[in-house]
Amino acid sequence: MVNIIIKRGQKEEKDVTVYAIGSTTNSANLFSGYTASLVIRTRDGKKFNGDLVDKLTSASSGDGANRIEFLSFDANSANVRLKWSTANSSALTNIDQKVFGDLKITNNSTQEVEFSKRLSFTIKEEIV
Repeated sequence: MVNIIIKRGQKEEKDVTVYAIGSTTNSANLFSGYTASLVIRTRDGKKFNGDLVDKLTSASSGDGANRIEFLSFDANSANVRLKWSTANSSALTNIDQKVFGDLKITNNSTQEVEFSKRLSFTIKEEIV
C-alpha cells in the first residue's frame, strides 16, 4: 500500500502509478476514456468506514471536482495526479493522523471500475 504524506495548509500534488492489468512494472494508459474518484476516511477499528476526511474526483463538477488528473501516457511513469490546493488542505482536520482511501478508476464506456488502488495518507498537523 502506498503511503502519501500531506502537510495541512500547504498546496500538494502527489503522483501515483496505477499499473496495467497483469503488470507490476508498466503503468496503465488512462489518458482518455476514464474517470477517477477517491474517498478518504479514518479507520474505525479494523474497518475503513470511519469519518469522511476528503473527496477527490476527476469530474468537472461536484465535491472534489478536478482534483484528480490523468497524466500523459508513459509506460514507465506515474499516470495519476492527486491535487490539494492550499484551501483544500487547510480544510483537513488539524491533527496528525493516518487515513485511507481507494482510488477507483472507471472506464467511461462500460461504467465498470477497472482499477482500484488502496492508498494510505499521513496528514501532518499545521502549526498555526
